[in-house]
Amino acid sequence: MKRQNANNNGEQQPNAEDYNSPVGSTLSPEAQARTTEARSSLYNLIARFRTDAAKTDDKEAKSIFEFAAEVIAGLTRGFREFQERRSPDTSSNSESGSERW
Repeated sequence: MKRQNANNNGEQQPNAEDYNSPVGSTLSPEAQARTTEARSSLYNLIARFRTDAAKTDDKEAKSIFEFAAEVIAGLTRGFREFQERRSPDTSSNSESGSERW
């Protein structure tokens, strides 16, 4: 069992090693489905924020919507890279050339 660090409230926090998969391990079908679903939800949110930015004349509101879309786009890249790292055949699963975000 891995030792975990406690935060200020005494709750156990995972170590960085908990997030690193062993070399050669593959993503389970359940985890693949969940990460794909998360990416899809994030893409929808990005589209909504960009639409909202385009519809407003308020410069500050436009700025926050555009900023939020970019932050979430970073999350989608993180999910994609995670899936690619854990894919048994990254050459056929790479979407980097066709992905908008």
